[in-house]
Amino acid sequence: MNILIINTYFEGGGAEKIARQIYYGLGDDTTIKTFFLGGRAENRHEQNAIYVKGKMHYVLNRFWCVLENNQRRRDRYATSRILQIIKQKNIDIVHFHNMHGNYIGIKDVMEISKHCQIIWTLHDMWAFTGHCAYAIQCDKWRTAECRACKDYNLYPKIRVDIAHKRYMLKQQIYANRKILFVAPSKWLYECCKAGILKDENIKVIYNGVNTKIYKGQNKGELREKYSIDKQKIVLMFVASQLNNSYKGLEVLLAALERLRGVPLHAA
Repeated sequence: MNILIINTYFEGGGAEKIARQIYYGLGDDTTIKTFFLGGRAENRHEQNAIYVKGKMHYVLNRFWCVLENNQRRRDRYATSRILQIIKQKNIDIVHFHNMHGNYIGIKDVMEISKHCQIIWTLHDMWAFTGHCAYAIQCDKWRTAECRACKDYNLYPKIRVDIAHKRYMLKQQIYANRKILFVAPSKWLYECCKAGILKDENIKVIYNGVNTKIYKGQNKGELREKYSIDKQKIVLMFVASQLNNSYKGLEVLLAALERLRGVPLHAA
């Protein structure tokens, strides 16, 4: 079986890391051959990574981004490149990760699905909203009323309100395409089932951990080793950017502030 994994970048955190883990992990299986396609070329190049676009396409892509309000509908060059790779490498499955980033258009999914099975691992809400990756308090995406956008600047930002048009376009593209959507959490799965993906094939597959690197250890010994009070509760918060509001550090700090002076008990 030959699998083509596609993400905006090869290097980086978040979706990039998960995509790389799958790429390297599948490489250990001798019955599977994997290829990685990065939407945008980078300074550092993985030996086996292919790139949809080089730096020479940057100016042209920016031009199209302006015309299409930072929400590409179609990129014929990207589709042609991907279909070429599918044919050359005899690809059985195309495994998409992040598709926002304007290296490909949502209509390209429809064309690629005619040639092989598509699996799409979701890392945010973009697949079923009008434009944003995380809707925060807005729930218009649940009722096909993703219009009159409250915040154009939510990533990926737009200049004018095209949220409803993109929302309806996505709904049209997904119908009868037999795409397998993967949600890495029950929360995201429930969001999918509450919106335009409710009738699609969705599976919950949690993000994996490399057990060769990360291993369970005795908590008591670790507390003693690092001089941590045995009576204290230890919390760990991890984010690539602490100042990114999507990561929720402010919410955590506000919650801890409310608990100040209140006895905490370990579960």
